Amino acid sequence: MPDNLGNRRLRLGAFDFAQAPALYRLVAANRAYLRRWLDWPGSVRGERDSEAFIARCIADAARGEALHYCIYYDGRLAGVIGLRDIARRRGIVGYWVAEAMRGKGIATDALKILLSAPRCRALVDTVVSATAADNTASRAVAEKCGFRYVETLPGGGGDKGKPRDMAVYEIDLRGNAADSLSRPKPRSR
Repeated sequence: MPDNLGNRRLRLGAFDFAQAPALYRLVAANRAYLRRWLDWPGSVRGERDSEAFIARCIADAARGEALHYCIYYDGRLAGVIGLRDIARRRGIVGYWVAEAMRGKGIATDALKILLSAPRCRALVDTVVSATAADNTASRAVAEKCGFRYVETLPGGGGDKGKPRDMAVYEIDLRGNAADSLSRPKPRSR
């Protein structure tokens, strides 16, 4: 797996254990924000939990079952993006960025970079995105990247133990939508 993908402003970096302290701090600082959409932030209680996550990411990548990257924006850790549950040329994408980084196009650009990466294209033809139906920002990311809305699954996800409707999108990387993906240009300051 390449160590870095992207450009000067936005870079996807392969995981290593040295990132555990920074990753833990970023999750801890954004815990309340992330819990609006995700179940797992409450289970990250220390650097060891981040180390365990990184170990799983590295092992999954070695088996060809996932690709996970840290998202760096202007040299700062901004979030995580990954393609997981890779099977039969299909995978599920997930991503999050720190609350302070919202509105900069980071998730959209990171997803475009990931989908354009030769490693991603070597593993999957179809990528699925399942996001909370009321998460309009995450839905917009999928749409801007050429994903096609498939359906809304009532109660298809969990939200702190409560069912949550999930909007499901997919993109065929062999199709025209994927051909239009290009590496994002560096944004001017």
